[in-house]
Amino acid sequence: MSQNIDQESDMPEWESLEKEIKKSKEIYRWQIRVDSVRSDKFGRYFQNGMAISMIILALFFGWLAVRGDNWTGFWVIAGAGILMTCFVRFLWMADNLYHYKLTDKGILYTQRQVIPDVTYSIL
Repeated sequence: MSQNIDQESDMPEWESLEKEIKKSKEIYRWQIRVDSVRSDKFGRYFQNGMAISMIILALFFGWLAVRGDNWTGFWVIAGAGILMTCFVRFLWMADNLYHYKLTDKGILYTQRQVIPDVTYSIL
């Protein structure tokens, strides 16, 4: 019993407040999904346009690596560029999902990135 009290007193203040908020009665809960760049149509155009530009650049640099009839450099550079484009678009520029919970003691929120399920199957 005394060991449990000592552990709680060693805890920082924000952790004890967080525990109180989690245990308190929930009044209302909501969530918001936010685009990584902007929340409007332009943000999606920007993200997808940047991804297409990266693919075109990868194909261009791959084409520069072609030596006569040897296309190995093209496939290596273009493949790496396309993989990197997918990595940047779906992992670095993933949408954010915010969960809010209003309680008697305060507001608790969590934030996580929304990564498409196909990403996990590829990895």
